Amino acid sequence: MIKKVFVLIAALFCFLYFKPAMAALRSGPYIGLSGGASIMRSKINQKMHHDTVFVSTLALGVRAGSIRLAGEMILNTKADYQKKDGKLSYEANALSLQGYYDVPVRSMIRPFFNVGVGMYGSTIKGEPDVDDSNDKMMWNVGAGFTFAVSRATSLDLGYRYLRFSKEKYKDGNKKQIPIETENHHIYAGWRYTF
Repeated sequence: MIKKVFVLIAALFCFLYFKPAMAALRSGPYIGLSGGASIMRSKINQKMHHDTVFVSTLALGVRAGSIRLAGEMILNTKADYQKKDGKLSYEANALSLQGYYDVPVRSMIRPFFNVGVGMYGSTIKGEPDVDDSNDKMMWNVGAGFTFAVSRATSLDLGYRYLRFSKEKYKDGNKKQIPIETENHHIYAGWRYTF
């Protein structure tokens, strides 16, 4: 019985590892959706604050061989921070251009790397009398794995580090307070190539 289980596991491993995954190499336009958790860390007045937020992404792109280019809309839920003088909520949503490199290995599971740049809009609200917004640049890098379900459908599991530009917001006394924000984003996604 143990030998049969071992042979079955070995056969499954060989099938998953050595079977060519055509969906990861198929060229053409694609649409993708992903979602996950992100640790949003903000340095406000030299003090670090963090909160876990939900992040969702819509991607429209094109693939040519091992290279993918995509326009992505990245939506974050708001992060809530507790400061000594009150609460603060921070939300940043982005539009970005992403470049992906899918490592060409003969497997249904393939690693990928990505880099992106874009614009984001942030909204900051809180106490005392804070209500401000900014539009700035952002950049990101990431890596992950693609699992080819079929020739047209892929599932992704990845990590992305997002860095937002330094910004300042005005408090109730019109004083400029600096803020620096970064995201550590872990996500799962679905992609369909036409």
